[in-house]
Amino acid sequence: MRLLPEAIVVNDKIAQNVNKIPQKVTGCNRKLGEQIHSNVSSARPSGSAMKPKSIPIVGAAETTRLGVIPDTSQIQLHADAALNAMADAGLKPADIDGIATAGETPVTVAHYLGLTPKWVDGTAVGGCSFMIHVRHAAAAIASGLCKTVLITHGESSRSGVGRTRNVTAPTSLAGQFEQPYGPMGPPTLFTIPVLRYMKTYGLSHETLAMVSVVQREWAAKNPRATFKTPITVEDVLNSRMIAYPFRLLQCCLVTDGGGALILVAAERAKDFPQKPVYLLGTGESVETPMASHPSFPRKRESRTKRSWPFSWTPAFAGATKETARGAPSVWPAPPPLPRPALRTKTSTI
Repeated sequence: MRLLPEAIVVNDKIAQNVNKIPQKVTGCNRKLGEQIHSNVSSARPSGSAMKPKSIPIVGAAETTRLGVIPDTSQIQLHADAALNAMADAGLKPADIDGIATAGETPVTVAHYLGLTPKWVDGTAVGGCSFMIHVRHAAAAIASGLCKTVLITHGESSRSGVGRTRNVTAPTSLAGQFEQPYGPMGPPTLFTIPVLRYMKTYGLSHETLAMVSVVQREWAAKNPRATFKTPITVEDVLNSRMIAYPFRLLQCCLVTDGGGALILVAAERAKDFPQKPVYLLGTGESVETPMASHPSFPRKRESRTKRSWPFSWTPAFAGATKETARGAPSVWPAPPPLPRPALRTKTSTI
């Protein structure tokens, strides 16, 4: 994280003017000026990018219970996950000086836990918010804004205890062009872009169903997973239709629970009981507030205008450098799938 040059200039001028005031009149202001100078100097751009493996995750935990938790509110799920992560890292609440979260505000979570952080992040961009928090936390630690960052997540989606409800403004794009048609979450919002993708790239229902089959296979390896019984493509395609083309086994589970992470600088990794997990690369971008309005390009060269290259390119670049020595390198970006020939008589989606 870096201050803009204009901000640095302004702060320098403030500090200089404060220091010109006689000390006998404003001793405290002189100290303020010295502090501003110190802060500005420490925040000046260093000119170097954050290096892979410079930030480790030293604590990680989920809530004590997962699934259906009718006696625990959303903020309590955040707190439960946070305390479990602190215990995993051997830390106390007083050791945390940075916090990031979504769903609840960082102010609410910090107050509930009794924290007084000097760095906060409430970035909320949907389900990817917490991955972006990891990137922001890494940048904050690397720039010296904080030393120990707690990232929390908690959702009472199944029981709805103290759940924060997001209200779509009628004047927003989604409020004007999606909400009038009555969407009820991802299974109904993502139908149009998935159908567009299936038509553009010739994706079959069987191939789409394989996503659920493979995810269930991975879930079976997790002892805390809700469902572990293997399923087949036929099972998916024979399950109840929810919103075409999505069937029941293609929809995300609605559960209660949460998780938390703790990040520090690499030189502190040896101070913690658990083996650290290092960040190899990060990236982020956004594209549109309307899930039903993806920008599938008609020209291959216009693909670079989409948001995903800006997020995975720096992430993969950092990871590839780290795995170049002996370990398998990160796979490169997949080539575009072949597009079927355009027809003159087709339905419009």
